[in-house]
Amino acid sequence: MPVKRLWSNAGFRQLYIGRAASMAGDMIVPVALAFGVLRLSDSPAALGIVLAAGVVPRVLFILVGGAVADRLRPHRAMIWSDIVRAASQGAVALLLITDIAEVWHLVVLEAVYGTAAAFFNPASTAVVRFVVRDEDLQDANAAMGLTRSIAGVAGPAIAGVLVAAAGPGVALGLDALTFVVSALFLMRLPIPRTEQRLKLQDIRKDIAEGWREFTGRTWLWMTVAYFSLFHIFYLSGNHVLGPVIAERHLGGPKAWGFILAMAGVGGVLGGVLGFRLQPKRRLLALVGCGFVWLPELILLAVVGPVWAIGLASLAGGVTMTYANVLWETVLQHHVPPESLARVSAYDWLGSQLFYPLGLALVGPVAEVFGTRSTLMMLATGLLISTLVIISVPQIRRLREKATTKTAVQLRG
Repeated sequence: MPVKRLWSNAGFRQLYIGRAASMAGDMIVPVALAFGVLRLSDSPAALGIVLAAGVVPRVLFILVGGAVADRLRPHRAMIWSDIVRAASQGAVALLLITDIAEVWHLVVLEAVYGTAAAFFNPASTAVVRFVVRDEDLQDANAAMGLTRSIAGVAGPAIAGVLVAAAGPGVALGLDALTFVVSALFLMRLPIPRTEQRLKLQDIRKDIAEGWREFTGRTWLWMTVAYFSLFHIFYLSGNHVLGPVIAERHLGGPKAWGFILAMAGVGGVLGGVLGFRLQPKRRLLALVGCGFVWLPELILLAVVGPVWAIGLASLAGGVTMTYANVLWETVLQHHVPPESLARVSAYDWLGSQLFYPLGLALVGPVAEVFGTRSTLMMLATGLLISTLVIISVPQIRRLREKATTKTAVQLRG
């Protein structure tokens, strides 16, 4: 069986354990860091500054991170990122536990954390290609997606208990420990070292070559453009206007919490679906998920019953995780391994570049046109962009390459 073959792969087991530990820690951070900052300052503005300090460097350095990962091997970039993040989160934990933390301490340390994360994210997509056979790539991505979804459901709950019982510092200390575990397992991956060295001019050249790889594939840059619109139309509308509808019409936080929980359950089911459903035209199936994301926006706009919005959220969670599994598999099949981290960096940057703008603009637009009308406009934008992307011949026709390459051949 394909799944059994995947788990018999010692390299994948090492990678999976390390990534699972890191994912678990990642899901603790939002709750622990938020309460850590608020207990220091009781200031939403201070919390926003600390969170921004972690996000901005990810955007600024992600292209460099992709170039470094391709030049040094992805797992080495991940190891150093884990080491730096373990140190920065460990320092935050120590400062909070000893009651000597100040907000500026957390701003600096979260900036360090965000910079290190910029080197990890593109490498994490590329590294799978070095340890897994072509025919097992989707199963490997499904395993990662399923674990991420489970961590997304369990992590915040665990964090809430830890913060309540022992404080934010202890919870963040646990997060730091997960990075140590991740680094130790990544060190055991059977990927040979490269003799290449880092030079500034090489990084610049590698980033330019990554751009040519990215823009040279119509299906690639157009799909990333679609993802960018998805962040604006679906995620911005859902995250900003969903709670407003819930507060005004659905009964408040309890209803919204149920809707979000259904999305979390859907994410777990989407990871399972990634094992079971492997279409020949993965990219077409991926963009087709856009039609499944529409009902939640529409039901919020018409103030449908909570159970119906919950079911739409469940379907959205299923297809979002499944689409991510398909996308990473498509990239790993169709982008050369030696440039995959750089291409993944452009994917990360392009997909999320306008998300903060969407978050900032959706609220003011809703104040002018009304919340429900704005949700309908967002749903219309998502529908049109989905119809456009599906009409592109390169999107519809892309099939997986017939290949028998193995991870060992890729490492040569």
